[in-house]
Amino acid sequence: MSTSADRRPEAGCADRQKAARAASGFTLLEIMVCVAVVGLCILPLLEVREQSSRMAYKSGHMLLALSYGDKILSERMLDPDKAKDETGVIEEDPAFGYTLTVEDYDLSTGRVVEEKDDANAFSTTTNFSTTSQFTTGMPQDAVPGPDDVAAADTQHRVRRVKISITWPALEGEEREELLLEGFLPRVITEKDKAAMAAAAAAAPGAAK
Repeated sequence: MSTSADRRPEAGCADRQKAARAASGFTLLEIMVCVAVVGLCILPLLEVREQSSRMAYKSGHMLLALSYGDKILSERMLDPDKAKDETGVIEEDPAFGYTLTVEDYDLSTGRVVEEKDDANAFSTTTNFSTTSQFTTGMPQDAVPGPDDVAAADTQHRVRRVKISITWPALEGEEREELLLEGFLPRVITEKDKAAMAAAAAAAPGAAK
């Protein structure tokens, strides 16, 4: 039968083992588990940080491009004489470039009107029919088509001023671009008035 005196040496031995283990520190396995847990916690945080930095870069440069483009577009539209095709860089920030384009735009068709050279305005196709269609008044082949009427219709034409702002993108991405546009009324010249009158007179059902 063991007594308290017999258990005292065993308790002292256990205390000494605990003290020796505490003094020896962590084992290699414990350190590896700790490193793995810390890595699993840090990786998502690094990914979130990278995404937030990319979003901050894009949004910041987008706001700058919007400010630069709006400034240039407003200056050109307030002074129509300055509204012409040009390409350049932003003086305040040379990393941003711009391209300004001025073109005739038809609001009724939603298309850009291409000006034709009268000296070289030859067509490679023919509108003559292979069958004879005799009608009173103007021959059927001489009636202007929809494209001819749209070209002579200057009532719905405006000048579209379009500006494209570009700036460097992040690594591995294409160059960023922002497009802005505005519209100016088009001055109707005597040539335009004559074309409109000729189209109206040549239209089917025009008063003789």
